[in-house]
Amino acid sequence: MSVSAQSYLPAPSLYTKAHNDSIAQIVESFGSEDFVNANKGFIGGYDKEGKIVKANKLPEEKDWNYWKTKIPENINPSLWHYIHVNGPAGLFEVLPNQIYQVRGLDIGSVTFVKTNTGYVVIDVTTNEEAAAAAYQLFTHFVGKHPVKAVIYTHSHGDHYAGIQGILKSQPDNGAGIPIIAPSKFFESAIGENVIAGAPMGRRATYQFGTFLNDDADGYSLTSRHGDLIPATQELTEDEQTVKIDGVDFDFLQTPNTEAVSATIVYIPKYKALCQADEVIHTMHNLLTPRGAKIRDGLAWSKYLDRALAKWGKEVQVSFGQHQWPVWGNDKVNELWEKQRDLYRYTHDQTLYFANQGYTPSEIANTIKLPKSLQDYTANREYYGKLSFNARSQYQLYFGFFDGVPANIDPLTPTEEGKEWVEAIGGVEQAL
Repeated sequence: MSVSAQSYLPAPSLYTKAHNDSIAQIVESFGSEDFVNANKGFIGGYDKEGKIVKANKLPEEKDWNYWKTKIPENINPSLWHYIHVNGPAGLFEVLPNQIYQVRGLDIGSVTFVKTNTGYVVIDVTTNEEAAAAAYQLFTHFVGKHPVKAVIYTHSHGDHYAGIQGILKSQPDNGAGIPIIAPSKFFESAIGENVIAGAPMGRRATYQFGTFLNDDADGYSLTSRHGDLIPATQELTEDEQTVKIDGVDFDFLQTPNTEAVSATIVYIPKYKALCQADEVIHTMHNLLTPRGAKIRDGLAWSKYLDRALAKWGKEVQVSFGQHQWPVWGNDKVNELWEKQRDLYRYTHDQTLYFANQGYTPSEIANTIKLPKSLQDYTANREYYGKLSFNARSQYQLYFGFFDGVPANIDPLTPTEEGKEWVEAIGGVEQAL
């Protein structure tokens, strides 16, 4: 939503205004921490003409206070907070001279991790053009270093489809560069993008607004050149260390969580944890509206707990492939614990209500998060939604049938519509 939203949206109803006022109290408790983290280490980016420009200065806390005073009364204050925190685009220094990220050029980010003689690239965005622009930005400010390997964190297109933008930047179009991915990566990517690709792609246009113009009505995703290039090495163990150009990368595979084939990565040398999409700054979908295999909230929470047990005492920074990093051992642990508890609670409460005999729609309208989870900034319902997630966990265990015999063989929407019109008394009466 653009900052000019107030000029074209209608005035809010009394109900909407009262609701937004109540949310504003929660947003006030967020403070400026997210905003500061999202801008930390900003080096530079592209201007409106496509020229690379260096940042003049790092944003200060007063900048967030400025945006906070500009919240339109017809926009949810929590969403407004998220829009402006997630807005900065360009090259960011995660750890000085060690880890860099390009964020905001695409829905996905590109991460560059320093090795002995070059860099490892983690994830490559949705398309070749965005990945190439990210690499160009990186080399402009950091220098042209050889890519020693590429890591796909999981089997979703916004993490692997831009691979050619990286490979074509290297000698011989990247021939011989290892591409490392979790187990069953190629099988899972084919399943989503080929076997179920057409309907899932069509549904995705509605979820993400692919064909919207970049104007006041919203922002669209780009549809450019993407490729599926298989990994040269798929991980074989649940926990596996791969040494790349003298630096250890510790992998913990997390299948059937955010993706069927997925991994998180810890880099002991830098005490840095790549959370992939297992931890993000919003509630995630346990079933995405575009369609996908249902995600297991119980398994998801257990993998996050396992990561905390392995690396929680020493980790100093956690970065993902969307949004901004978090620094400091206590803050990283808080983020991971809150997200772990979010998915575990959603799963457990859904099963609790199912055991009481509640149907999916009844569960969706009954389940509530405790205040400690609901008011945490990274658990807000910007992308995923609690009621939708609860229904997905019900379906994971019991299928789409709600147990009501009358719903075993439902009418099509057209036939049901005709029945309703007849029951009302005909077309004129219905109108």
